[in-house]
Amino acid sequence: MISEQMKGKWPQNIWAVTSDGIPLEAQLENPEAGVYHGYPMPESDPFSHEVIKEWKARDKKD
Repeated sequence: MISEQMKGKWPQNIWAVTSDGIPLEAQLENPEAGVYHGYPMPESDPFSHEVIKEWKARDKKD
């Protein structure tokens, strides 16, 4: 999943879910080089549940 907000040619955020079901978020760190910094999303972040929900829905489509 990618954010709609762009910094140059790169999305500001990217989200994914590990095979263990852990939601991850990567934030653009260097827009010139397209370098991201990623980390597990805290369970207390309400958006982490949305990432998991959307990831599962997209996985069913494939």
